[in-house]
Amino acid sequence: MIKTVALPLAAMMLLAMPALAQDAAPPQAPKPGYNATLQNADGRNIGMVKVTAAPKGLVVSVDATNLPSGWHAFHFHQVGNCDDHMDHFKKSGSHAAREGEEHGFYAANGPHLGDFANFYVGSDGSAKFEQYSQNVTEADLLDADGTAVMIHADPDDYISQPSGAAGDRLACGVIAKTE
Repeated sequence: MIKTVALPLAAMMLLAMPALAQDAAPPQAPKPGYNATLQNADGRNIGMVKVTAAPKGLVVSVDATNLPSGWHAFHFHQVGNCDDHMDHFKKSGSHAAREGEEHGFYAANGPHLGDFANFYVGSDGSAKFEQYSQNVTEADLLDADGTAVMIHADPDDYISQPSGAAGDRLACGVIAKTE
């Protein structure tokens, strides 16, 4: 009698397992490990950048407002300092790069580790975008003088040295580890 009841019961449990698994929550992406508050040349906060480590690179998510419409360049810069907004964020240095790297996706020895694709700002001055890079790592973000994110006035031409003819620096944020 026990065998007669136990076997069908076990079969029903096995058949029900996929249904039970469907009720489980889907896997969640890791929470961002780094962020940067973007400020413009007036020193006003205009958005947020979140950086999430992936197994083979970083995912960078940007949500910004109060930017001029059109195409703009986006880069990581060498130094995590955006204190000089009145002087176009020059303290952030040039693009983050390893020795021997050239600027741009079209350069023979490129791109810099801080080079990202251009993005578009709508007529309302807002932009939301995500980019992925296998060229930059968490260790690159955490060097002794930190890292800044930069939005430039013009699009990057992906070849001009040293910075892609991307124009003035419109917005800057210092990348910091989140708790």
